[in-house]
Amino acid sequence: SYISDKLNAVYRAVNIINQENLINNVLAKTGSHSYPEIDQLEDMVSLQSYLTSMERNNEFYKVRLYLRSGLIYSNENRNLFNMEDASGTLWYQELMKRDNVLLWCPPSYVEKSESGDRLLSAARLLKDPTDYNNVSGLVRIDLEESGFRDIIGRSNSIKNSLTFMINSKGVVISSSDQSQTSRYLSQVPELIGNASAHLSRYQSDTADIFAKSSRLQNTDWYIVTIIPVQDIFSQSRSIRNEILLLLLIITTVAYAFASYLAYSITGRISGVIKKMKNIQTGTLDPVAGRASKDEVGDLISSYNFMVHRIAMLVEEQYKAGIEIKSAELKALQAQINPHFLYNTLE
Repeated sequence: SYISDKLNAVYRAVNIINQENLINNVLAKTGSHSYPEIDQLEDMVSLQSYLTSMERNNEFYKVRLYLRSGLIYSNENRNLFNMEDASGTLWYQELMKRDNVLLWCPPSYVEKSESGDRLLSAARLLKDPTDYNNVSGLVRIDLEESGFRDIIGRSNSIKNSLTFMINSKGVVISSSDQSQTSRYLSQVPELIGNASAHLSRYQSDTADIFAKSSRLQNTDWYIVTIIPVQDIFSQSRSIRNEILLLLLIITTVAYAFASYLAYSITGRISGVIKKMKNIQTGTLDPVAGRASKDEVGDLISSYNFMVHRIAMLVEEQYKAGIEIKSAELKALQAQINPHFLYNTLE
């Protein structure tokens, strides 16, 4: 999508330039015998402003306008160039064969940028508005190939897979791995001839591969993706092993956690059962520790409350027994005292 949008922006820009009144008016003047220098200077400023604005707005590397020689600004060499200087280049010769058809130039057709980066371009002839049979200029828009190389390089998700751009003549435009591209060039006609939205399996001279190709709109360029079959299965095995390892880790952690959780429950219940057995021997000990807020914690709280109540009842019963004995003794003393007095009197 990124590449298509970028190339469509170039396609639209070339067509806009071809129909721009400013450009057509200048081209009409360049074919005239009377073109005052003051007008040339004014037109140069206007052209420079227009072309640099188009560069910035569309993020193009450079927009070039080639004009007839003899003009003050035809050798400006920033955005305005002499058409005669381009006549010996490959892209110019290919463009002249196409008349008024847009030419998409792979990096091998054009020179490199000032920084040494390879360029890919779109070029078109500009006809003289007063005589459509005459060519009065050329427009060429350049893009840096490195931007495309980065995008298609990041699209490869499988090891040793390859993505490259190629034109209908089999000329490589950009590749995620230039060294591997040559291995598959012999199959390019078959690959681009069977352009499809789905991966298809091919038997190459070097390996069994999956491949697909897509044509880029408004161009004779294709994007081709090649994935060796063995690398797909290798990655599948790697993913399978990673999943198995992950499952083993998850199972171990889950078992450890379940064991800890089970022990935390059964251990506390065992403690309660032990304390209950001690009650049979007369030992009323509560379960030590702070009760948690779960079912076992509720059980421990209830048990401690029960033990506390039993201890209170036992103590109350003991005190009541002592009081009863004391009352009985006093009653006996009360009975003895009169008899002792009567006996003494007698």
